[in-house]
Amino acid sequence: MRLKELEIQGFKSFPDRTRLAIGTGITGVVGPNGSGKSNISDAIRWVLGEMSAKQLRGAGKMENVIFGGTQTRGAMGYAAVTLTIDNADRGLAVDADEVTIGRRYYRSGESEYSINGQSVRLRDVYELLLDTGLGRDGYAIVGQGRIAEIVAARSDERREIFEEASGIAKYRYRKTEAERRLARAEENLARLRDILGELESRVGPLERDSKKAEQFLQMAGERKSLEVTLWVDAIRRAQGSVRDQIRRYEAAEADYARLNKELAQADAEGEALRAEAQQLMLTVEQANGDIRTATEENAVADSRLAVLQSEDEYSRRQIAENEAELARAGQGRQSIEAEADAHREAIAALQKALETREGQLAALRAELAELEQKALQSADEREIAGTAAARWQDAATAAKVRLAGLDSAAAAADDRLRELDAAVQAAGAEVEALQKSGQAAAEALRAAEAEVQKNDNIKAGLALKLQSRKAKADAAAAAQAAAEREYAAAEQRSRLLQDLERSLDGYQQSVKAVMKAAGAHRLRGIIGPVGDILTVQKGYEVAIETALGFAVQNIVVENEAAARAAIQFLKAERAGRATFLPLDTVQGGRFSGRLTGTAELAADLVTAEPKYRHIVENLLGRIIVVDDLAEASAVAKSLGYRNRIVTLDGQVINAGGSFTGGSTARSVGVFSRKQELEELAARLQKLGQARAAAQKEAAALAAEVDNLAAQAAGAESEGVSAAAAQLRAAMEHDRLQAAAEAVRRNAAALADEREALRAQRMNRRPLGNIEHLGLNKGFID
Repeated sequence: MRLKELEIQGFKSFPDRTRLAIGTGITGVVGPNGSGKSNISDAIRWVLGEMSAKQLRGAGKMENVIFGGTQTRGAMGYAAVTLTIDNADRGLAVDADEVTIGRRYYRSGESEYSINGQSVRLRDVYELLLDTGLGRDGYAIVGQGRIAEIVAARSDERREIFEEASGIAKYRYRKTEAERRLARAEENLARLRDILGELESRVGPLERDSKKAEQFLQMAGERKSLEVTLWVDAIRRAQGSVRDQIRRYEAAEADYARLNKELAQADAEGEALRAEAQQLMLTVEQANGDIRTATEENAVADSRLAVLQSEDEYSRRQIAENEAELARAGQGRQSIEAEADAHREAIAALQKALETREGQLAALRAELAELEQKALQSADEREIAGTAAARWQDAATAAKVRLAGLDSAAAAADDRLRELDAAVQAAGAEVEALQKSGQAAAEALRAAEAEVQKNDNIKAGLALKLQSRKAKADAAAAAQAAAEREYAAAEQRSRLLQDLERSLDGYQQSVKAVMKAAGAHRLRGIIGPVGDILTVQKGYEVAIETALGFAVQNIVVENEAAARAAIQFLKAERAGRATFLPLDTVQGGRFSGRLTGTAELAADLVTAEPKYRHIVENLLGRIIVVDDLAEASAVAKSLGYRNRIVTLDGQVINAGGSFTGGSTARSVGVFSRKQELEELAARLQKLGQARAAAQKEAAALAAEVDNLAAQAAGAESEGVSAAAAQLRAAMEHDRLQAAAEAVRRNAAALADEREALRAQRMNRRPLGNIEHLGLNKGFID
């Protein structure tokens, strides 16, 4: 048996799920101080059941073992450690090759333990690891400073270590547990002795009650004989009444015959009257037909009159419309004539405008002739100007001589202009390159900003999702805990009822003694108490328990011999008295009267094997069960108070008319306990399913929360990287913009210098090309 794997999450310095595989041989953990080496050994000690926070180095209280968070990492809500042990040699009392022990602790203080995924108690983990050296008090885990404690320990403390190593601790633990259980058994025995003493004190009153019961039975027999006498007298009176009724019946038959004869005569007279009435109805029907014919002819005439009136009205409307149409036709002719007059006036106006335009055209033609005359005069003037240009040509030649000295300066200026042009072009190329680099840097900056925004959105979404899943996980954990508590409560109640059922709680001591002797094979032919052989329909438990009364403690046996042997046993053991019901002697009887309303026979409300039919009918065959006391009174009265009537809530009307009732304790009887056990079995099955579903849901949500937490941590790391990339892109963008601005300023200075040289050159160029610029004397000066 060796350790194979350790999984830690949320324990001390391990917020993320960390899985450590432990190989064969010696496994060492190496690292600097404060890196968490000792936390691994603390995790092993903790998962094995360590309950002292002081033994876990620095944990003042158990809550401190949960990861408390940092500036960049939130605190965890629980700590979980799982240890896997190789069990191929079956060193642990578990039929599996691997045993996985898990522990989970929440900040609320709740703690969970599991073995191979099944929820267990700390005690189960402790007992599993006894005699292995791995327990919380085992010698296999030696913490810091433990060697010095062992050396300085007292002899009895060192003895515990030696006992653990030699395997004695397991038996010492079992001995302690056995002594504890023995002490509890002695306490229960003392309590039972007290109960026995209290019951023995009731023996005297019960004997007096028994004598009273015997007297009651004697008097009941006398009452039965008196009731028989009364019934015989009642029968005689009933026979006399029957004879009187017969005489009355015969007189009624004579009256009936007479009345039938009179009725026949009345029927004959009625038949004649019906024939006469039928003839009159035929006459009336014929008259009605004549009336309908006249009515139809009137209706046809009315409809024709209406049609003629409608046609007359339509003709009148047509005449009016035609007259209106003629009037509108006269008005249309007048409007056409007015429109023709308007067109004639417009034609006359246009003719006048045409005459005006023709006059203007004649004026323009005269002006054109005048301008042509002036053009002939300007040709003479151009000839005079050509003569003047010849005079000034000489002056231009002199000016060319003066410009010869300026040509060398112009050449130098041209060289400088070419240099400036090249510099300006180079500066423009550099600016363009910087602009392209700046655009690339701007794109990178935008991409970095988009990445940062995207990461922020992812982190926000993961945070919301993580918060939602944590809330759901907490709710699922709470639901799981509630399901666990409900299941544990139901299971504890079921165990308690089963213990009571096994111990025959509710039965008297004599019944327990007989059943115990039968279980030890000291008595034969004992079947069991009446409460064990009957199954009551749901809802009738209290009524049947009340109906049976003390008879529920009666013991059913196979035959008379078994009853005699059991009585002899009780007498010899001085264990009290009991009533036995042998199957071969007990005879049953059923109520054969008619029941009304909700009344039912008590024997029909229970089920048992066919061989117990006589027992059931003997005990319940004459007892009637109804819903409430009011109906019980009515049923008892209708039955002459000869049967025992029991209500659902345990109220009784006894034979003879006496009432017994009051409050009844619920769920304390034999049948109530059996019914509750059946209900608890079904409920435990449903609760087990609900608990498994809650565990599955909680585990799934916990895994999802862990996954989301890991994604959030990854998103946080990516966010830091994206922010750094954004900062670098912003700095590069700013640098390129500054460089481009400097190059632009230099290019602007070079351009200004180039323009200045060009202006100076242009100021000199006209003197060298004066023949192309005209003969403006003022310009030459």
